[in-house]
Amino acid sequence: MSTASSVVSAVASNRRTYSLFSSSSQTTTIKLDRVNFMVWESIVLPLIEGNRLEDHIDGTSRAPLKVISSEKGEKENPAWSEWFSVDRLLVGWLRNTMSQEIGAQLLHHKTAEDLWNGAKPLTCASTKARVMVIKSDLHNTRKNSLKMDEYLNKMKNLSDELTLAGSPIAMDDLILHTLNGLDADYNAIAVRLLDQPAITWVEVQAALLSFESQLTQKSHFANLSIQPSVNLAQRTTDNSDSVNHRGGRNNYRNSRGRGGRYRGGRRGGGGRPFCINCQRSGHTLATCYYRDESAAFNHSPPQAYYANSNSYSDWYMDSGANYHIIPHSGQFEEMIPTGKSHITTCTGEQRPILGIGTVTIPCKQSKFHLKDVLYVPSATKNLMSVNRLVQDNSVSVNFSNQRCDVKDPVTRRIIM
Repeated sequence: MSTASSVVSAVASNRRTYSLFSSSSQTTTIKLDRVNFMVWESIVLPLIEGNRLEDHIDGTSRAPLKVISSEKGEKENPAWSEWFSVDRLLVGWLRNTMSQEIGAQLLHHKTAEDLWNGAKPLTCASTKARVMVIKSDLHNTRKNSLKMDEYLNKMKNLSDELTLAGSPIAMDDLILHTLNGLDADYNAIAVRLLDQPAITWVEVQAALLSFESQLTQKSHFANLSIQPSVNLAQRTTDNSDSVNHRGGRNNYRNSRGRGGRYRGGRRGGGGRPFCINCQRSGHTLATCYYRDESAAFNHSPPQAYYANSNSYSDWYMDSGANYHIIPHSGQFEEMIPTGKSHITTCTGEQRPILGIGTVTIPCKQSKFHLKDVLYVPSATKNLMSVNRLVQDNSVSVNFSNQRCDVKDPVTRRIIM
């Protein structure tokens, strides 16, 4: 299909100059197809009217007689020649704005008026049917298992398709359809957004994406049953060298008094202590690892390895815990409620988790950022998971007979 500029160069006898056909004229970015006639027309028609060529498509400019009589006999009518040149230029330009499919079906239309009148019914019939389908899709689309960004993109694309088909919907209607397609988990945010008298699509997207992020964190801890291995077991005497640890976990001395020297009853004649609580050998009920897992919730604090003057900021290091745990919501920089989540201690007790968030601990020369900290109001101590501390802050934790040091792994400088 010839471009407008190539057609112009082939017609040197044209008396008028039309910017529509000049090589510097902007080409349309939208090609006419079966569903976008209204948008295509809104772009093409102003360009035609700006060049005062609308009479070639609305039927007000008819072709003059091709041959006229003169004193020397019949000759070609100059008026027809000019009209024909302009009309053919317009036909070529219009075809250049059509998709290959539409252009192929309009090959037999020779004048600009015929081409214009043939394009409208050909595309509008399909457009009306397509509009009905899109509106139905917009009404029936549900988020279901889609990610929020995928769902929002799908709804916006349907709205854009309606616009291209010449049947745009109001932004309020798009927002309403979008909120109606959300799951029940989004009822709270949907009601809040609907109550706002003036809200944009961008604001709706931001609110829904943020809410999805909160739900994702909640669901991660929903029905959570954590065996936290809380190493806050029993009170012991500070600096006691008699403290031992079992099971290959926290094999450092005097970390926080877990266990103790094994004493008490023995089972049978095997010569090894036996615990009637967990039914395991090697220790007694008094020093049972599992009996005292819940001690983080009901004993007075043992010695802390990181403590400010305010006990509210005391933290108890635990190399076996999977999560940080704190009992005070005021310690969070930011926190998200977790609904019905809970942790289960090794004794079977369930402790509700009311939130999860981030906590920053200021030190002399730096700050520690604790992520995914659980808010457990029934706890009586701030429990710090050594594993999580190391992962999130790129530090090393060293336990010795008398102390616990947090160091920079590169410089070996003690940080806390």
